[in-house]
Amino acid sequence: MTRQVTRSLRQHDMPGDLRRMATLLMSATTASIRWRVALALALVIAGATLSALAPLALQLTIDTLTQPTLGAAGSMPESDPALAIGLALAYVLSIGAARWIHDIRPWIAGAAEHQLLARVQQRIYAHLMALPLRDHLDRSSGGLSQSLQQAVTGLQLLLMNTVHGVVPVAVELSVVLAVLTTQAPTALGLTFIVTAACYLVIFTSGTSHTGRRAADVTSASQDLQAAVTDGLLNIEAIKLFGAESQMGQRHGDRVWRLGAAWTALHRQRAVVGSAITAVFAVSLAITLVLAANAVVRGDMSIGAFVLTQVYMLQMVRPLDMLGAAARDIAQAQAFVRPVLALLARPREPVSHGSTAGPLGVVPDSTSTQRRAPTHMPAVGTPAAPSAPSAPSAPSTEHVRGKRCHGPHEGLRLELRQVHVRHGPHRSVFQDLDLALDAGQTLAVVGASGTGKTTLIRLLTGLIPPDSGEVLIDGQPLHPGQPAAWRDCIGVVPQDPLLMDDTLAANIALGRPDALRQDIIRAAVAAQLHAAIERMPDGYDTQVGQRGQRLSGGERQRVAIARALLRQPRLLVLDEATSMLDTETERRVLEQITKAGQGRSTLIIAHRLSTVRHADEIAVLAGSRVAERGTHEQLLMRSGRYAGMWGADTARPTRQ
Repeated sequence: MTRQVTRSLRQHDMPGDLRRMATLLMSATTASIRWRVALALALVIAGATLSALAPLALQLTIDTLTQPTLGAAGSMPESDPALAIGLALAYVLSIGAARWIHDIRPWIAGAAEHQLLARVQQRIYAHLMALPLRDHLDRSSGGLSQSLQQAVTGLQLLLMNTVHGVVPVAVELSVVLAVLTTQAPTALGLTFIVTAACYLVIFTSGTSHTGRRAADVTSASQDLQAAVTDGLLNIEAIKLFGAESQMGQRHGDRVWRLGAAWTALHRQRAVVGSAITAVFAVSLAITLVLAANAVVRGDMSIGAFVLTQVYMLQMVRPLDMLGAAARDIAQAQAFVRPVLALLARPREPVSHGSTAGPLGVVPDSTSTQRRAPTHMPAVGTPAAPSAPSAPSAPSTEHVRGKRCHGPHEGLRLELRQVHVRHGPHRSVFQDLDLALDAGQTLAVVGASGTGKTTLIRLLTGLIPPDSGEVLIDGQPLHPGQPAAWRDCIGVVPQDPLLMDDTLAANIALGRPDALRQDIIRAAVAAQLHAAIERMPDGYDTQVGQRGQRLSGGERQRVAIARALLRQPRLLVLDEATSMLDTETERRVLEQITKAGQGRSTLIIAHRLSTVRHADEIAVLAGSRVAERGTHEQLLMRSGRYAGMWGADTARPTRQ
C-alpha cells in the first residue's frame, strides 16, 4: 500500500470504527444467529456471576468452621457441620458450573459466529465486485485479497473479545465490587477501585499505541501479499527475463518490513504487560497489608481475609482478559479499517446476467439440454451492506428492458465533448466527439497511447468521463446504469480474461442460463469447437488460472465465443484476432460479420487490413479524432491514415 494509505490507517477513529464494525455485523445477522448469540451472552453472564460469587461461598464456609475460635469467652458456640458442608458444596458447584459454562459456550456460539462471519465475508466480497473499475485500478488485487482476509480476522477478534472478554469481565468485576462493599473495609474497596482504574489508564494509553503498531502490520502484510500475488501471476514473464532473484529480493524486503512491524507490535504489548504486572504486584501487597491489619484489629474475619486475597488474585484474570480484549480490538480495528473505507465507496448496480436469448435458436420448454456449469451464490446470500455513498441511481430495469430487448437490433452510440484524464497531468481525451450509428461498423485506429483502451472503458461504463456525455440511443448514460447497459454489449478484449474454470463456464460467463447447444454454436462460430473436441474433457476442460493451459489463440477464441453467445446489440472488438493465423482470422472475421448483421460493431485495431471494410474509420491522435471517413476517403486525403496504411501494407504478410 502507499504511504498515504498507511497514514490513513494510523489516523483512526476508534469509536466511529467500532460503531461501523458493529453495524456491519448486525446487518448480516439472522433470527437463528441472534438467538444463539443471545443464549451465549446469557451463559457468559451466568458464568461470570458464578465465578465472582464462588469466593463468597468459600468465605462463609471458612467463617462457619472458625466461628468457635472467634466467639466471646464463656459463650463459645458450636460449629454447624451441615451448614459448613453445604457452603463448601456451593463453592465447588459454583466453580464447576462456571467452568462447565465456559466449556460449552463455544459450542453454543461457535456455529453462529462462523455463519455470521461467512455472511459478512460474502457481503464484503459482493461490494468489492460492485465497485467501479477505477477503485480496483488504484489498488493491487493481492492487497485487496489480503484486506478481505484481514477484515474477517478483525471482525472475528471483535466478536470473540466482546462476547467472551468484555462482557464477562464487566459482569464479574461488578459482582466483585458489590461483594467487597459489604464484606471488606472501605480501604480495601478503594484499593480495588484504584487498581481497576490504573488498569484502565494503561489499557487506554496502550490501545492507542497498539493500534498504530497494528496499522503498520496491516500495511506491511498487504504489501507482502500484493508482491506474492504479482509474482505468481506473472511467473512466465519472470522466468523469461531471469528475474527470479530480483523478485526474491523484492519479496524478502517486504518480509523484513512485516517482521519489523510485528516486532514493534510485540514490543508495545510487552510494555503494556509489564506496566500491568507492576500495578498488580503493588496492589496485591497493599491489599495483603490492609487485610492483615483488619484481622488483627478484629475488623475482619479469617474468611473475609481469604475472600479479599482470592478476589485480588482472581481479579488479575478478568483484568488481563480486559487488557487482551482492548489490545485485540485495537488490532481488529486496524485490520478492518481498510475494508470499512472500501465499503464507504459508492458501488455500481450489479448486473444479473444478459437478457439475450439462445444463440440463433428458440429454446424448447421441454428441452433437456445440459446447462453450462457455473458457480451459483449460496442460498440466502444477502445483498452487500449499506454504506455511505452517492445518491442512489434510478432503477436500471427500464434500461435493460428498453435497450436490450432485441438481439439483432443495433444501437446508436455517441460521445459529445468528452474529457478524460489519468491523473492531474495526463489528458487522454479533450473535446472528443464520436458517433456510431445503429447497425453500422465503426473502426477506431491510432498509435499506441492514443486512448483506444480508455475509449472502450468509457463506452462500457467502466469509467465515467470527467466531463461531456456518453449517449445511448440519444439518452445520456447515467452513472447508475452501466451494469444494465453492459448486458447489451459483447466485448472481445485484446488480453482475454479467463476464469480458473471449465471452457464451457468461461464461454458462458455472464450467461449462467446458457444451454450447452448454444455454447457449442458460439464455439463453432469462433472456430474453437474442433480444438475443444480434441481435448480429453471437451467443454469440461479446466483452463487453469487466467487460462494458462490454453494457447494465446485459443484464449482469444474463447473470448470471441463468449461475446457472440451474449447476442449483443453492440459488439466491441479490441484487437480480437491479433493472436490468430491469417486463415483462422479470415474464418473468424467471416463468422463475426455474419453474427453482427443488424448489430452495431466497434473495432479497435492496429492492423488496418482488418478494418478496411468498416462503414467508417476514425483516427485518434492528439486526444481527439484527427480523421474520419471510409477507407477509400481516408486514403485519398493522404493524411495520417494513409501513412499508417502504407506502413501496414509494407510489413510481411503473417502466416
